[in-house]
Amino acid sequence: MYYKGFKAKRPPNPQLYAYVHVFHVFKLHVSTLMPLYGQDSFSPRLIISQIVCIQCIHYIAQGLVFGLFHLLFRSRLHLDLFFAWEAATILDAPGWMVICNSLIVALFGAVSLLVVVERAKKCFDFAFTVYFLHWIATMFYSGFPSSWAWWVVNTGCMIIMAVAGEQLCMRTELADISLEKLRKAWGKSGKNGKSSSKAIIV
Repeated sequence: MYYKGFKAKRPPNPQLYAYVHVFHVFKLHVSTLMPLYGQDSFSPRLIISQIVCIQCIHYIAQGLVFGLFHLLFRSRLHLDLFFAWEAATILDAPGWMVICNSLIVALFGAVSLLVVVERAKKCFDFAFTVYFLHWIATMFYSGFPSSWAWWVVNTGCMIIMAVAGEQLCMRTELADISLEKLRKAWGKSGKNGKSSSKAIIV
């Protein structure tokens, strides 16, 4: 028995070959049953599209929640609610409405991280990007935010979005594997193991 490409005259170590086969089976199970653990590849186009998608979801969610508040409380709808840092205040009812809207939208953002990003380790980066772009948009619309309430609300919402998104993604990544899928994957790995053993040993 010989290995291809080697001139070894001794037969392979059965224990070593068993370890190699177990590693091959584990790798196949991970790629089949847990696709979220695939290799990360740097794709600027994918990252930009994810940022645009999450940013759009952020403002769409804001619009939907403000629309709901308008139906319930007859509040006035205008762009200041989105981009004016003076609107986030604890001194009046519209200010509290903006704060409540920001907290609800942060939860929407966590769900968008689960759907769009799907990776727990990337949640903080995307959450920070969302609120960083929102800060830039706010400066273009109403100037540099000088209200401590605006900074506290948006920083807190960013943390809520990142932490909740991480928890949702981790629950998906660590979801229990059903026995039926495990049996199917084990059957496939057995077939692949036989074919690979024929290719290794001649």
